[in-house]
Formats: sequence, structure tokens, C-alpha cells
Amino acid sequence: MSFKHFVIGTTLYNNLQEDGDEVIFGEYSHDGPNNTTYGKWKNGQTYSSPVYFGLRGGGHVFRLNYSHSAIQDALQNKFTHKNGLFWGLLKKGRANYFMNYDNFKKGLYINSVRNNSYSLWD
Repeated sequence: MSFKHFVIGTTLYNNLQEDGDEVIFGEYSHDGPNNTTYGKWKNGQTYSSPVYFGLRGGGHVFRLNYSHSAIQDALQNKFTHKNGLFWGLLKKGRANYFMNYDNFKKGLYINSVRNNSYSLWD
């Protein structure tokens, strides 16, 4: 999201899980539409999940990022996969949780990316 020269957003990096990959239920179970039950991916790795604040200018976006597993859990697992996009209004987004943080990178960092006016990700 941006306003004038200011940007705020989040990104998420995790591995690809496909239908047929093993799912663990129990304490991670959550209900979906049409009597579907979801759990967590056994091998669902999350690598980073920064929230960022930045400034746009000179053809670049300069970002201050903070990555933490609590951000990923809240935004991906609880907000999207448990409730569905936009609190279930779209009836999409419900899925198994990603909860393996063995290779997770957390902390504060700065980066600069080239501003692309055709991208949703700036």
C-alpha cells in the first residue's frame, strides 16, 4: 500500500506444498467451508515474513523490514488460512497452516528495490 512517497506492506516466503503432501491435525485443526477440516503441513517451511515501511523515490523503494514468526502466524495462518480472505467474505484462502520455522530468518534489515509501476509488489 502506498500514499505519496510512503509505502507499507508485507511479504511472505515459504515452500510449496501440494495436494497429497502430509498434513498433521489435532491441535492445529481448523474448519473450512463444506465440512472441510484443515491442519498444518508436516513439511510446511516458512523462511521469512517481513512487514515493511518505506519511502519511494528516484526509481527505487527503500524499505525498513522486520521479520518474525509471529507476523507470519498472525497474517498467513490466522488471518488468511483460518478465517479466509477478508474475514471470510471472499470464501477463499482457507488452507493448512505453515508452522515449521527451522530455516526462518528473523530480525530487522534494510533493502532497496527498483520501483516498477506495473507491479503489485512495490
